[in-house]
Amino acid sequence: MPYGRNGRRMQDGNIHCHVTNLSRKSPFRGERFAVAMAAYVAGERLWSEGKQEHIVYHMREDVVFKRTLFPAGAPAWARDRNSLWNRVDTTARRRDARLAKCPASAPMRQYRLNG
Repeated sequence: MPYGRNGRRMQDGNIHCHVTNLSRKSPFRGERFAVAMAAYVAGERLWSEGKQEHIVYHMREDVVFKRTLFPAGAPAWARDRNSLWNRVDTTARRRDARLAKCPASAPMRQYRLNG
């Protein structure tokens, strides 16, 4: 059985899951943009309308799976990652707006994606 950082034994089959809020204002980093978060999480190069520049994270090698989930009947613009997150940035007007929930999950190291 593998051991965690605290020296305790970890159970087999556990999956790490963590959900954070992406807020517009960060006390340590200044203003935050949803497009930058989306580019980082997906490991892509996206255009930010708010910053008027490309946010570049397409060289990340640790992104092995990415997917955006949509409800049935979602509009076509919501299926494009760049359009979706630029709209989030432009519609959230408050300085302390919550832009998104950011779920992250990871299986234990012994699991392999390709079987």
